[in-house]
Amino acid sequence: SMSVSEAYYDIAWYNLPVNCQKFIPLCIAGSSKPMKQTAWGVFDYSMTNFAA
Repeated sequence: SMSVSEAYYDIAWYNLPVNCQKFIPLCIAGSSKPMKQTAWGVFDYSMTNFAA
């Protein structure tokens, strides 16, 4: 997901309409958080937990 936030960062935002320019920081913030899957909101799915 870091490559997604870097792609948003590299956009020529100054050529976009103003309403899209205001949306870019939200996209960068949202895509910089690592994605994770949970089971019923309790257990995180990961290779570490799977191997345990």
